[in-house]
Amino acid sequence: MKFNTICGTPRSGSTLLCNILNQNPRFHASSTSCVASSARALSNLWSHSPEIKSQLLHDAEVTTTKMVGGIRAMIEAWYAGNGEVIFDKDRHWNHSPLLLHQIFPESHMFVMVRDLRAVMASIEKQHAKNPVLDEASGPLELHTYNRADRMLSPQGLVGQHVAGIEDLMRRNLPYVHMIQFETLVKNPKLVLDSIYTVLGEDGFAHDFTHVENTATDADALYLGKYPHEGSGAVKVPEGLWSDHVPQDIGGLIMQRFAAFNQAFGYLPQTQN
Repeated sequence: MKFNTICGTPRSGSTLLCNILNQNPRFHASSTSCVASSARALSNLWSHSPEIKSQLLHDAEVTTTKMVGGIRAMIEAWYAGNGEVIFDKDRHWNHSPLLLHQIFPESHMFVMVRDLRAVMASIEKQHAKNPVLDEASGPLELHTYNRADRMLSPQGLVGQHVAGIEDLMRRNLPYVHMIQFETLVKNPKLVLDSIYTVLGEDGFAHDFTHVENTATDADALYLGKYPHEGSGAVKVPEGLWSDHVPQDIGGLIMQRFAAFNQAFGYLPQTQN
């Protein structure tokens, strides 16, 4: 089994990419997975265990080998029979590249990124469709700016994963590959060809005009605000981010995530 991961920012095409990859019978690209959080939880449990610390004192190399092998065995058992090339989709991998590489040294991480103003526009667009469902704890959380500020904070739905991506950029790891949503929807063949090259896999004739949805995420658990569905023809989404996001929030995003925006060429005047 070749194990790889897909992560990145929310609303950035990871479901679409998985749907396309699943056209190849050798591949299995998951819906949103619990594997990364499970691996991290097990690592954290062992790191706080007096029994493990005792074994590390006795023989650190053997104990570490057992821990790495244990997590790898758990992941291999999880995906047993699912395909020869695995893509585990989970944004928690943004924060655990070193753990991933220790468990699967041969793995690759594909990181989906998108103009964060368009990410927020996608969220606002979905929210506006059904505002009767809202988990806001008070009236101030109903305000567009406050909701965006919360989501973009270091602990927020968007901000925490941007922080992980910025950390990946600083580390400059050879097995981490950034994929821009804008490139995927404009030239999907270019993106897929690059993935095959990285993996050393033979090419496959993907159908970019009739993509079927393979995601099984329970969107109702998130009030239907973040649908996991990327099907039909791969194309550039209609509309502009400014149709759903005010200019002051766009400015906030440009200021707060200057390094991210500069790295991926998202400029103040960019509207799509």
